Amino acid sequence: MTREPIAIVDSILQVAAIAAVIFVLNAGIARGAMLPEREHAIIEEALRADVSPSLALAVATVADTRHTRRGIRADIEALGVLLKRYPERRDLALLHHREKSGFRGLAPRRYVAEVQAWVRHFDADARAAIQALRSPPRAARPTLDDFDGTMASRVRRARRTLDDFPLRRRG
Repeated sequence: MTREPIAIVDSILQVAAIAAVIFVLNAGIARGAMLPEREHAIIEEALRADVSPSLALAVATVADTRHTRRGIRADIEALGVLLKRYPERRDLALLHHREKSGFRGLAPRRYVAEVQAWVRHFDADARAAIQALRSPPRAARPTLDDFDGTMASRVRRARRTLDDFPLRRRG
């Protein structure tokens, strides 16, 4: 059984499209985009451990080490203990957390700077979400309403297009 060259090309293009989608999804996760379930788990565990959800998300984004619920809980609890030990020095707590978790991807100061940048990012997202929830919904502008008083002006504008049937005033 021989296949036509067009069918072979179609199959190759389908495989290439699937590979491209997988590549894009993996690249997004590698750049710090988290899956919603994991993000939700991190926020839940942070709230249980009395840790800022923004800080927990930032640490998970920079040091992407543990993927299980138990690992997330352990990481956040350890971070909470360190934050209580150094209440005024979050940078020291982050450095100790980096050492205890075994993360070696970035230099210590670079690690702290990256985490703090992600904290600012997540805080801004949270403020925007809260503002959106608090603000009243905006009323949509009417698109076309024959009873809003602009019907006469629309008739005047449309009069030019009604050449075959001129509108006459009754008088």
